[in-house]
Amino acid sequence: MVRLYVMPLRIPRSIKRVAGALAITVAVVGAAYWYAITPHRPSAPPESAESVLYEADTLSWGNRWEDALPLYRKAQQLFLAQHNSSKALYAEVSQIPPDESVNITQTILRLDRDLAKPEAQDPETRLRILTIRGMLEINYDAGRARSTWKDVETLALHLHHPAEATRAEGEQGIAAFILGNTDTAKTLVLRAWLLSKVERDPGATVRYASIFGAGLVQLHRYKEALTPLNDAIKLAASRPDVAYPTIAVYSKIEALDGLRQYDQAYQLANESLARLQGTRYEGHKSQVYIDRGSVNRDRGNWGAAISDYQHAVEISSKIDNFRGVTDAGGLLAAAYVHIGDLRAALAAINTAIDANTKNADELYLVPRNLAIKADITARLGDTRASNVLYEKSITLVEGMIQHAPTTDIQRYLLAEMSDVYSGYFAALCSQHHYDEALQALERVRGRIEAEALEHHENQPVHAPTPAEEELTRLNLALINTQDPAQRASISSAIYSTELAITPSALTQLTIEHPVRLAALHASLSPNELLIEYVLAEPHSYALAVTRESVTSYQLPSKTTIETEADHYRSEIRARKVDLPLAQKVFTDVLGHSGAGCTELQSTRPSATSLSFPMAHYTCCRSQHLQIMILIS
Repeated sequence: MVRLYVMPLRIPRSIKRVAGALAITVAVVGAAYWYAITPHRPSAPPESAESVLYEADTLSWGNRWEDALPLYRKAQQLFLAQHNSSKALYAEVSQIPPDESVNITQTILRLDRDLAKPEAQDPETRLRILTIRGMLEINYDAGRARSTWKDVETLALHLHHPAEATRAEGEQGIAAFILGNTDTAKTLVLRAWLLSKVERDPGATVRYASIFGAGLVQLHRYKEALTPLNDAIKLAASRPDVAYPTIAVYSKIEALDGLRQYDQAYQLANESLARLQGTRYEGHKSQVYIDRGSVNRDRGNWGAAISDYQHAVEISSKIDNFRGVTDAGGLLAAAYVHIGDLRAALAAINTAIDANTKNADELYLVPRNLAIKADITARLGDTRASNVLYEKSITLVEGMIQHAPTTDIQRYLLAEMSDVYSGYFAALCSQHHYDEALQALERVRGRIEAEALEHHENQPVHAPTPAEEELTRLNLALINTQDPAQRASISSAIYSTELAITPSALTQLTIEHPVRLAALHASLSPNELLIEYVLAEPHSYALAVTRESVTSYQLPSKTTIETEADHYRSEIRARKVDLPLAQKVFTDVLGHSGAGCTELQSTRPSATSLSFPMAHYTCCRSQHLQIMILIS
């Protein structure tokens, strides 16, 4: 029997950006890429169940899962007619990969039940179920996924399938990366990549070359990324049995865009679109339009970018791909904001929000889109409505953070939703509502730190409880309500429901009593200055608080500050001295923040070398940062 080897479904690009680092990323584990070991042709007649399954597995080996789907369905029916329940189950679970709308949690639960069935005791059927479950778990809990892939590796070796064991090792590397173990991740993925060449497994070679290159793209190591990405694309082009390397193509477009080689990026996107014309891969078309739109955006061709984003929205709407509508709609709205067409921006973001609410289990893009709508509303002059939208958005983010399965995912979510907080922070500061601005930041940061201190266990996969289903209903109601009294009632119900699901006295205390500005003033001595940082794009912000005053400042972008900080940290580790760079970092981080910092710069020259605890500053990926500076 052929052994399937599956990989995760594609997830929205906004989630992809959360975990980017080193050479492996959620960006690539989130792409639909599936493969299997080439089967041996059975001696049975062409219309037999065995032969139909052989044809399906041959197609799936080449990543042609949509083409294989009807054959798997036919094979399932034929095996059921033969009362061969084990092979029927094998064919049934093989129909999961092409379904990009699958509910991950529910499908993991289903596969758990399948593993307990007597027919799953067949080693080949069991191996297939485990691999599909491991693929889904990557998008839910990387710790559990790594354990599952270890089981796959063990079973594959027992069945004398070395190539599958190699692939399982590579998938453990991906899980290790998500868990933060980058050294192990790099070792395992590179090993899988090299062994795939020895084992003459071109599908796996393309897979891991693509992954490695895509990870480098996420690190902004664009030039370096082109080598593995080009290798993957070249190998796939030379092997008609290997599917079009979508991961490598998408990543190469992004790499060329990052290198500002816009013409080449645009040409590659056009070639990809031309290849997809006449095919059923509408989801891929939508993604390429998004990629091309971003290329047009980055080179300043906003009209073309808007056209591409519109195409992505239209295609996604046609196939009921609500994720695609939500993602592309948000980008489209942001583009309209840039050109000043606020009415069109409002219509686009409303479409995106409406699409997301049609998939109640996946509300993670709603907060970002609500924040975009809040910005649009503020630009249209309705500050009160804008603040309401920001509050809705933050309420939803806090709920997601509260129920994220791991602490790492909590932090990823906070990083992903940073625009929500930075936008609200900037809006409140512009209204001189400094107390509310400070509390908005402290509330969510306090929640995460309190829960981390309590060391909650990761949440196992489970069917939604009545309380969790009620929370989903309340979230949808909050999005749709415009009535202030009703909104307050729903927000209170959400808060109560969250506490009922995961009670935490420390977290409750932190949420209910974030630091007030008056208390902060009183806690500072006359010679102390506290600076609250919010790193964001295109501008970062700082709130400088002394015993008697509070002032907000606009700083350089998050990318600028992080790049400078990383460079300076590298210089320190290398025991080098770079005073111009030190001065630049100092100016960008502290030189904007009021007379106190100016005084510090002028009266303490050593401060230009940033003698204050730099380690705190370089933790900027957590989005919020405090530095206490004594001014003498």
